[in-house]
Amino acid sequence: LAIAHAGKGESGKARAAFEEALQKEPGNPSAAINLASMALNEDDPDTARGYYEQVLAQHPDHAETLLRMASLESREGNQAAARARLQEAVEKNPGALQPQVALGRFQLQAGEPLQAVETLRGAPERYAGHPALLAVLGEAQLAASETANAVTTLERLVETQPASAQAHYRLASAYGAGRNIADAKRELLAGMRIDPDDVTASWLMTMVSSLQSEMEAKNAWVEELKGSYPEHPQVLDLEAQLALK
Repeated sequence: LAIAHAGKGESGKARAAFEEALQKEPGNPSAAINLASMALNEDDPDTARGYYEQVLAQHPDHAETLLRMASLESREGNQAAARARLQEAVEKNPGALQPQVALGRFQLQAGEPLQAVETLRGAPERYAGHPALLAVLGEAQLAASETANAVTTLERLVETQPASAQAHYRLASAYGAGRNIADAKRELLAGMRIDPDDVTASWLMTMVSSLQSEMEAKNAWVEELKGSYPEHPQVLDLEAQLALK
């Protein structure tokens, strides 16, 4: 009932229903997490924290609550506490994928790609082909200069998600890092065919930067892109960036 009220935008009724559920079952994860989300939407992190703590008092290994608590700690600027919560989520849920992906992403964003690779390689074997794992692992391998491994991982991601423009862009970046320009261009163009609006100038610049340093070659690549996407704003932006160099 509470979810139904929330879906209709009836926040007052939804809140009352969630609070009633929490009274009937202290630490009810669904009710507490939804109430915490409402509190965060109202810029009240202390109240949100209180709801998460209610869940953890009854369910100390609840993965989603631990991850949300980590997100709250990070939002509040307490990165050490966020890391601790993520590590706790992984340790208390050894068979779950989401905590390991979240910890790996945190480590990668913290400038620790080698630790991220180690964390993600420790994921349960049954999740070896999961897109969320492959995407972050490939990014971490690339950041750790494990280019060949990144290519292998991201090729598998494209096999898993052939209709994802972002999957093709990630693989294009890995090919570019390995100086495999032909395959990088192929994957970049494949992504642009799937969703022309999903490409950014930074992705394009990554591809151009991985070409030989001569400006002539870079301009030729831009001209090739313009042939396929003459009015694409990101392609035009890239052309303008190169004109300034």
